[in-house]
Amino acid sequence: MIRFVVAALLALAAAWPAAAQQPVFLDAAGVARMRVTGTSTVPIGRWQGGQYTATSDAVEIRGSGSTGDVSRMSAPPDPGAPLNTLSRLLADRQTTTYTPDLGPGIVGAPRSVAEALDAGYLDAGALGFRSCLTDCAAARAANDAALASLSSKLSDVGGTIFLRRGIWPFTQDFNLTDKHFGVVGEGGGRTIIRYEGTGNLFNITQSSLYYRLEFRDFTAMAASTGANTTIKIVRPLGNSSTQAGPNIRNVEFVPTDPTKYQWQTGIDCLGCWNLNVTENLFVGKDNAFSADFLILRDKSTPPTIVNNKVFSANRAVYAPPGAFVEGPIIVANQFVGVNYGIFLDNANNAPGAQIIGNHINAYKAGIVSIARPQVMIAKNLLYRYGSETTGFDWNGIYLGAASSDASIEDNSFYGYKGQYPGGATAVTGVNSTAGSVFGGMMADLNYGIVGSQNWAVVYDNVKTRNVTTFDYQLGAGSYRGNVWAF
Repeated sequence: MIRFVVAALLALAAAWPAAAQQPVFLDAAGVARMRVTGTSTVPIGRWQGGQYTATSDAVEIRGSGSTGDVSRMSAPPDPGAPLNTLSRLLADRQTTTYTPDLGPGIVGAPRSVAEALDAGYLDAGALGFRSCLTDCAAARAANDAALASLSSKLSDVGGTIFLRRGIWPFTQDFNLTDKHFGVVGEGGGRTIIRYEGTGNLFNITQSSLYYRLEFRDFTAMAASTGANTTIKIVRPLGNSSTQAGPNIRNVEFVPTDPTKYQWQTGIDCLGCWNLNVTENLFVGKDNAFSADFLILRDKSTPPTIVNNKVFSANRAVYAPPGAFVEGPIIVANQFVGVNYGIFLDNANNAPGAQIIGNHINAYKAGIVSIARPQVMIAKNLLYRYGSETTGFDWNGIYLGAASSDASIEDNSFYGYKGQYPGGATAVTGVNSTAGSVFGGMMADLNYGIVGSQNWAVVYDNVKTRNVTTFDYQLGAGSYRGNVWAF
């Protein structure tokens, strides 16, 4: 805009009658000057070689209608330029170094500010990965090659790989040690990672809980019989209440062909302090019931497992024997067509669990908790899932030895007695004390409450229909207000 204004002024000056009276004129050196007072002038530019160059010391443009074009404005980096100038800021960005704070025991190499700003977001294409739509052989080869050098491409600050919509085929695994790491897509069904290998898609090993992990918004497809675990994480067996744990959200764990393939395990986590698993989908092989969605190994405390959907699996949530997993929060999930919905096996007296508002259709048991005191199981909808040819004794809730002080409140049990082989029981308690069962809705069961649990209180349970025996082999306790509706 300035050049147009000055050009207009110069044109006006050319038509002015005398230089002494001209508001803008060229002096003998070719400098364009603007008259401020009668004899005082200021330089506003230079005319040389048929080109005008603005060289004013100060420019101020006012008015709401002001417009301009600075699309080609540039400034060279100059560390000697004054502070806060564009040239100085550009130079500082390229040369200033700092040592990243990655947490206790993790030493970060000094790096430039430019590197740090670029490290947090890594486009998959820039790392050598390729997507495909039809012929995926070339993309598969490129992706496997890119994986071989991925660790060296991630700085100690780490980075999040962004996968745009498309199919990303792999036969090799993501193997990473001691990196802040994330994989983020554009959403399930849009960003599809197709795994055709025979191992684990993501193998993550970290020596500190201060490393961050995130997996979000993509579909992970098992496309071979050898697909094992989608996300396998191994972390130290410590704890840190101030650190966010791995975050796995809105990921679809599915087979390309549910009649042939499945992930044997969706998520396998050791030492996953403060783990968050939310809004994911897991689908196993049709009628196989042999896959696990989430395995919580030792010190994965306290995990938050909310609003996930699991279909056709062995166990939706599983803590194996000896895994000290304290205080899991398992809320508002749907586990349908599984052998076990939630199986917390021999927790070595790791206290606490909140299992609330889940919908579970299970062959063998909806919820199993062994050697875990102070469990709250409330407002769950528990259906027996069976077939006419294969049957198991079913438990809505099974509390194993040393499961004291359990609170079982307002759950609904539907056992479909007589429709499938095997018996159906709402609640079984074994060799534990001081629990309570109340507010339950029970229908089509062989037994309501069974076992040698010395319940403190069993009250206000409703046998709506077709429950053969409400209480069987119960220990001491208070039994009152239980209703047989019809």
